[in-house]
Amino acid sequence: METNNEKIVTVQKDFFRERWWTGLRPHVLRIICLTIIAAAVLMVFIRSLQFIRHSEMFHLNKIILKGNHDVKFEDILETLEIKDDRKNIFQISLNGIKKKLETHPRIRTAYVTRELPDKLVIQIFERRSVALINIRNDISPCLYEIDAEGYLIGQDPYLAEYDLPVITDDGIREAGLGDRIRDEDVLRIVNVLKTVEKDIFQFGRLIAEINVSQKAGDAEITLYLNFFNTRIMLGKTFSEKKLKRLNTLLVVLGEKVKDVEYIDFKFDEAVSRYKI
Repeated sequence: METNNEKIVTVQKDFFRERWWTGLRPHVLRIICLTIIAAAVLMVFIRSLQFIRHSEMFHLNKIILKGNHDVKFEDILETLEIKDDRKNIFQISLNGIKKKLETHPRIRTAYVTRELPDKLVIQIFERRSVALINIRNDISPCLYEIDAEGYLIGQDPYLAEYDLPVITDDGIREAGLGDRIRDEDVLRIVNVLKTVEKDIFQFGRLIAEINVSQKAGDAEITLYLNFFNTRIMLGKTFSEKKLKRLNTLLVVLGEKVKDVEYIDFKFDEAVSRYKI
């Protein structure tokens, strides 16, 4: 038989249990409602994503190329290996396209964006050739375009007709298109040529050849001018300062440069020898 005290405890337990559930019930209902709403939103998102990824509205219809000068549109298509122009643009990896484009020897950087509903926009920044370089591969020499960072960016049977100085260095072998020359003398030369070209308009076009010859472990650099084949001996250093001094001297000499056999810049003051 229950005592009065046991009845009081039982009533209190039932009272607190009812109050706990009554207080918790709104929170449970709120959580259930939020879960249902979140599931509905997720379902709509998934269905929308499926629609976007498979709808013909977003099939690739046009590629817009910006920033190209030497790189042709056909080269871009060949590099990307785009065969199905009906592919959905959201199924195309923009980062994958960027990486492929930057394997092209002439492309330094590429940016790819989508333009809804059916376009890809490709912005490229090209490498610019500052000189040509003669490299002996196997037996026969090959002529390449080289940029200011030392990358070989072009090879063409008509390169000899380009109005750019030719770097000759017998120490460089077995290099190909897309490779980077790591010879410090060559890197210094192309970097200086780029810098000087900004300050002295078309200065590089005055130079026919830049010869690097190794003597007792040190490089001796000699220039040959496009006119009268005048020889300029620079010694071990190819610097912006020396080229600017040379440009000033050529301006002063004018037509008399045809009488100069060589100009020696190995010392502080240029030494000239005239033809007899």
